[in-house]
Amino acid sequence: MGTAIGSAMASSYASLFMGKFEDDFLSQYSFKPDLWFHFLDDIFCIWSHSLEKLYTFIEDINSFHPTIKLTANVSKCTVSFLDVNVSLDDNNQIHTNIHVKETNNHQYLDYSSCHPVTCKNGIPYSQGKRYRRIISDDDKFNESLQSLRVYFRDRKYPDYVVDNALNKISCMTQDEALCSNNKASEGSVIPFVVKYNPSLPNISNIIRKYWDLLKLSSNCSVQNLHDYRPLVAFKRPKNLKDILINSNIRSFNDNVKC
Repeated sequence: MGTAIGSAMASSYASLFMGKFEDDFLSQYSFKPDLWFHFLDDIFCIWSHSLEKLYTFIEDINSFHPTIKLTANVSKCTVSFLDVNVSLDDNNQIHTNIHVKETNNHQYLDYSSCHPVTCKNGIPYSQGKRYRRIISDDDKFNESLQSLRVYFRDRKYPDYVVDNALNKISCMTQDEALCSNNKASEGSVIPFVVKYNPSLPNISNIIRKYWDLLKLSSNCSVQNLHDYRPLVAFKRPKNLKDILINSNIRSFNDNVKC
């Protein structure tokens, strides 16, 4: 029993299965890791027993289920987990750095792509903040920011967009980047959803400019709408794939002409 790759349920199904797999195995094993985290099929653990017991542990967990086989990267000084490289110095202090796979070409969204400008301008900032959250050493962080600056320039991002975003991030500490900045919502947010087109005017500015006119209405219901100014949200228009490929299944009779 399983699920199709790429389906909406696949990741949740895998997490539930691996969670049950781990609980069943670890609950009956005598030597346990001091720390055990997993995200889908990636596992990070800290082991304080002997190396011999560690390799026995890996062998036993791979024989616990007939179809689950784990590969292990064992190191006393550094190991990668997802996009984080975790290392231990001579004083047993933990340091974190960005982990980039060799196959990563840094193909960020091209600036000429048909997306809202605010969406594209936010990408350098979000990537810079991800670097700041992960990299614990300030010198390595500044070096990585320079590399990130080159990646976005290669993707045709204007210098002022990249500079404004990364200069803002460079003044931030790792602790500040790790703090949650969720803004408390003031009442219900009503989305105003439109299909994005680069020829559209700035709808947000138009709404902001004329929204106060609702208070001048003689209708009380219209006046009450003033407290619920909508948030403009864009949805994707048809792309070339949508035009060329029709996912609707037509019956044989639809194709028969009398």
